[in-house]
Amino acid sequence: MEEYDSESEDCILNELSNELECLKYTKIDLKELTCFFIYVDVNRCLKFLDKSEIKLSIPNTILKNELHNVIKNRQKKNEKNYKLVHLFKYNFNIDENDIKNHEKYNFLESIELFNDISFHPSVEIISDINSMFFVFIETNQTNKTKKQISFSPNNKTNKNIR
Repeated sequence: MEEYDSESEDCILNELSNELECLKYTKIDLKELTCFFIYVDVNRCLKFLDKSEIKLSIPNTILKNELHNVIKNRQKKNEKNYKLVHLFKYNFNIDENDIKNHEKYNFLESIELFNDISFHPSVEIISDINSMFFVFIETNQTNKTKKQISFSPNNKTNKNIR
């Protein structure tokens, strides 16, 4: 009969634990994205905060037309018009080996151009914190007046002069 070796068992358990730890930090593609909609009034006071999930048609990418639709559908809230003033992307794309030193990274990025927005695959256990922030400000809608021009038969035009 073989003798029991606790040292080899400890070694095997350590290896298994390390493998499980590595699996926990594997990166995955984003298939949906959390969006936060922040509405501010003309006095720069927070009025509303909404949250919704957007399914991405292409993993890790929100397409320009999808982004445009999201913005267009959110410009009106409680019978008031808002315009988008800031757009931010939060992408927690830290390397698996460096996850314990996350303080030195900046994951929030301001989006200036409205093109397709790409996200990096992120660690599976925290992938749901990747998000977009839309900041809308209330617009001062003034009644726009149109100048109306009416023509009377007495008006002389090139056509009537001949």
